Amino acid sequence: MCFIKNNILIILCCGFMFTNIKSQGQTNVGKTIVWVVRHAEMDSKIVNNPNPNLSKEGKRRSAALADYFKMIRIDGIFTTSSTVTQKTAEHLFVKYKSLPILYDGKDLPSLVNKITNEYKGKTVLVVTNLTNMLALVDAFGADRPIPKLRENDYNFLFKINILPNDDVYTEMDQYEAGHHDGEE
Repeated sequence: MCFIKNNILIILCCGFMFTNIKSQGQTNVGKTIVWVVRHAEMDSKIVNNPNPNLSKEGKRRSAALADYFKMIRIDGIFTTSSTVTQKTAEHLFVKYKSLPILYDGKDLPSLVNKITNEYKGKTVLVVTNLTNMLALVDAFGADRPIPKLRENDYNFLFKINILPNDDVYTEMDQYEAGHHDGEE
């Protein structure tokens, strides 16, 4: 009987330690994380549409983006006022029962200032356009994880990590098929 009690105690202790280690790995501990993603593909059926919706492929990619973040807590989702940036994050708005935090895509310094001051130690997602993806990495003072992006690059995610001592580094991932190697 004593043997069984000891084993149960050991199992419970190991389970507690595993849970504690796992939860520690998921906290930022003062680090600010800024995920940057390009909006999904636009519907180009209507010519000269200044504010297009997502195409069928874009809607599928939007769902894939939400799937990528299913285990990652997002404290704020930044988009421009454009339909494509907001629709790209639509599934995440539903998940977090939140609204987009609007920013001016022509004023990246203000966005950087808002995130570094109001979201310090938190995790945010910024949905932007092709031009601003690498410009945001630059604006946060991080090294570019890739020298340039092409028009058909929709699936890159940049993770800008801002440490408590203000050191910054960038990681890159792809959340879905769609990078067209060999095409220019």
